[in-house]
Amino acid sequence: MGRNPFGWDYPAGAEHDPNAPWNQPDLPDECPWCKEPNTDEDGDSLHDGVFCSQECQDRWEARYEEP
Repeated sequence: MGRNPFGWDYPAGAEHDPNAPWNQPDLPDECPWCKEPNTDEDGDSLHDGVFCSQECQDRWEARYEEP
């Protein structure tokens, strides 16, 4: 029997690694600005982030800027 009775083999401190895949937030199903889908019919991500384009992200962030 191994040292870990649960069978998990994560390196020490892995649960606190912000770059680990299991610590990444789930992406929304659509872009918050233009409502374009962020996934294809198979559920695969179409974009690297929350927004579908830099333009949508800039417009979203501009809502909170002081005039």
